[in-house]
Amino acid sequence: MLKRKVVSAILTLFLSTFVFTVFLPLDSFFTQPVIQDVDLKEDLISYTLFFSLGLLLYGLPISILIEKITSKLPQGRLAFSFILYVFFGFLPFFFLWIFTIYSLSISIMFLLMDELIRRFREEKNRIINNVY
Repeated sequence: MLKRKVVSAILTLFLSTFVFTVFLPLDSFFTQPVIQDVDLKEDLISYTLFFSLGLLLYGLPISILIEKITSKLPQGRLAFSFILYVFFGFLPFFFLWIFTIYSLSISIMFLLMDELIRRFREEKNRIINNVY
């Protein structure tokens, strides 16, 4: 489980950094929208730094906690996981409200990556068990 969570966190870091760097540059928060040459290197470095800290210190432990809670549920595990990921993604609103869009979308990306890896691993194990 821990290996899957770490791989999910790394994939989420790459995906979220790319998406936010391209579609939501940091300059859009602090300046008037002007058509100009966009230097994405600074945004890429900033997003990578902040997202990696957030995923490592907040996202990964919360994801492990959610896994422990929902592993006991035979039915509705995915729906309950989604609710918990959205809740914990929305929780930073009360501390730093400007980061809510980031934390909420990254938590949903984390859930999607984790579930995709889980499905691929289950399918691989099912195929291997059918062969042997």
